[in-house]
Amino acid sequence: MALVNDATGQHGKDFFDHLQFVNQDFRIEQDAVDAASGLKNTGELSNALFSHGLACYRFTQYSRITMPVLVIAGRFDGAIGVEPQRQLAARLPNATFLQYEHSAHFPYLEETKRFSADVTAFLATH
Repeated sequence: MALVNDATGQHGKDFFDHLQFVNQDFRIEQDAVDAASGLKNTGELSNALFSHGLACYRFTQYSRITMPVLVIAGRFDGAIGVEPQRQLAARLPNATFLQYEHSAHFPYLEETKRFSADVTAFLATH
């Protein structure tokens, strides 16, 4: 049985694709990358984690993460959202937060040049 979102009537993959890609051309590109690599998001890991309480887990020991952290959020990410990522970066003692204005869930694909430059610069300074 296919997952259907009651609010929209969309089937699972269509529903999640809508949340994760502001521009569906990038979904097509990501699907091609996945196909070429032989890798596929089956949802198995998510199912295992969420069926064992991950949704209820609340990490509270932010001060224990002392290494530099780069948090990148796409403005249109409907799967996670910008605010939870911004809040995560604010709670970590040594985090840098970057918001990508033209991305959803896959900034490395949607804003490739900026992503590459930002990650390279972050790694070079740490």
